[in-house]
Amino acid sequence: GKAFRLPKAGSGPVATVLATLDPIFIADAGACDQLKRKEIASQYGIASINLIPFAGGVLELGTSSGPETANWSEAPDLPNIPASALQQAFDKEGAAYALLWRQDRPDGDHFTAAADYVLPERRRALRNKRGDDQTFASQSKGYKLSVDPLRRKWGRAFAITDAKSNAGLNRQVLAKEFDIGRVIFAPFPGGYLECG
Repeated sequence: GKAFRLPKAGSGPVATVLATLDPIFIADAGACDQLKRKEIASQYGIASINLIPFAGGVLELGTSSGPETANWSEAPDLPNIPASALQQAFDKEGAAYALLWRQDRPDGDHFTAAADYVLPERRRALRNKRGDDQTFASQSKGYKLSVDPLRRKWGRAFAITDAKSNAGLNRQVLAKEFDIGRVIFAPFPGGYLECG
């Protein structure tokens, strides 16, 4: 693909969000004249884009065209992601993935995975080793986390030293399959950020 360098002082949506710290929602990325990458968005079937200020930069989230993705008619309701915890997990702890767990309902009994991210180099290594595109994060989306054990730790970060050997983790078998060691949980309003 073609690499793009977007100027901080530009007039496009990314530069605007960076300058104003206000989010921007683009309902039809392929038709947005202000988006320098609109042709690429069209080429790869990118439908909608939501840009939000995040950790001194801009976080871009999007949907693709087709039935396998969400259909955004307006900006999605996004949680306040704990940016400092996310940055520390990747920069200082050496995390290779992140999962965003949200309570399924305000009075619900479970957290469900709302989003995931895996470092590209980790994704490549797993594809080379396994021959598929599965990751611990993608497979974790099929699980739910019970609210009660997490509620006891509510409001503070905690870590699991070795996910592979922690019998209390409902994804222990999955952690063994993907060789997951230390896992960190950081709270945010309505959920937890998991990095490992």
